[in-house]
Amino acid sequence: MLAMAGNIVAVTLNEAKQLYLDGDYESALPVFKKALASKPRDGSLNQWVGVCLMRTGHADEAEQYLKKAQSRGIAEAPRYLAELAFNNYSFNEAGEYLENYEKALLKAKKTMSDEAAGLQRKITLAKQMFDGVEKITITCLSTAKVSSKPTDSLRKAVRSTQPKYCPPVQNMPTKPLYICLNPKN
Repeated sequence: MLAMAGNIVAVTLNEAKQLYLDGDYESALPVFKKALASKPRDGSLNQWVGVCLMRTGHADEAEQYLKKAQSRGIAEAPRYLAELAFNNYSFNEAGEYLENYEKALLKAKKTMSDEAAGLQRKITLAKQMFDGVEKITITCLSTAKVSSKPTDSLRKAVRSTQPKYCPPVQNMPTKPLYICLNPKN
């Protein structure tokens, strides 16, 4: 390994693996990517690249590598896909990935890590929370008036007791958009 300005840079694949295990994903990533370029179907390399990308803030790029790792039979890949799905509020999908992870662990006669068990609890709680949320469908917006300012009729429609409260329906880049369900004009 080389030390450059306080950062450790992996030169070999084994050094990159050690950096990965130590949580230094940024330093390990270039070596994994280089190795993956010559072996694009390698499940482990896809897993390592995917996790490194995920842990360095590139979750959108990570998914393709983790899915390839999963398709190549890497047992840990569904666990990371579950984390990605959870972070995108896709709790049912996250639960399905974690079920696949559990099946892979059972097959390999391994137990779930504490971190994965914590994720499983979070997914279960999030699914329960969303199951308890009332689903509302607005069926008549043909007479709706769109405005950039809150109106009394919208405050009444949401039964607000606070005179200045009027929730935005959609946040626009510069100002909120309000929809009045019972316009007077």
